[in-house]
Amino acid sequence: MHACYAEGRRSRQWLPSLRILPADEPAASGGVDAVIHRDELETAIRRLSVDHRTVLALHHYADFPAERVAQILHVPIGTVYSRLHHAMRTMRAALDADGRPAAREVSR
Repeated sequence: MHACYAEGRRSRQWLPSLRILPADEPAASGGVDAVIHRDELETAIRRLSVDHRTVLALHHYADFPAERVAQILHVPIGTVYSRLHHAMRTMRAALDADGRPAAREVSR
């Protein structure tokens, strides 16, 4: 995680990527739906800032409790909860926006 922050400080144009690996769950029968869902989730995660993405990955994907995430990142526990809240809100908004049909342009 510290390497991610160091890289982010070196170049603000750098966009880290978080690849979501399949879980140890049986594959669903609707393979296409799973691929679409995973793609939508990956797109939403890419829209997050480095700080929000890091907290989300450590808490939800690595399954660390919030207290441990705070220790790893050397931030207060309130900061972890705040970043989780804002990350989830941003992801919900991104998923809702991607799920809406595109507005058609009015042609004259």
